[in-house]
Amino acid sequence: MTEEEKSIGFVCLANYCRSPVAENLFKKKFSNSFKVDSAGINPMIAAGMDLRSVKYLKNNDVPHKMHIPKRIDKKFLNSSHIIFAMDTLVLMQLNKIFKNYRNKFKLFTYQHRNLQINDPYKLSNEKYESVMDEIKFVIDSIEIEELC
Repeated sequence: MTEEEKSIGFVCLANYCRSPVAENLFKKKFSNSFKVDSAGINPMIAAGMDLRSVKYLKNNDVPHKMHIPKRIDKKFLNSSHIIFAMDTLVLMQLNKIFKNYRNKFKLFTYQHRNLQINDPYKLSNEKYESVMDEIKFVIDSIEIEELC
């Protein structure tokens, strides 16, 4: 299978803060070499992503389109080759809810065992930015060979 045929997914709780940022950082890093999408276990009922996420992407010159939070579903599961769970809670929920897809799930921070990407939704702006920096750090450390 070539990298052009690969599809990568990012999943968090609400598809509002973390997974859309990871999706867009990944797209920028790999220049659309992969099909990339994001979803949530229980998506936020809102148009767009958290404004702090939008600001973070703009401040890092990361292009992005209008985002609408969506729920992970069978189409997302079937079309994704690797699905990164943004934290261990999300990974446990994915494994529990979608048992037949466990072979596709991978903890986003699998290379960084001491790093936990917590949900920043109710955090201060400073802590929120720190979580976004952690997401960028993890994306920056991913090598294309790991994904093929």
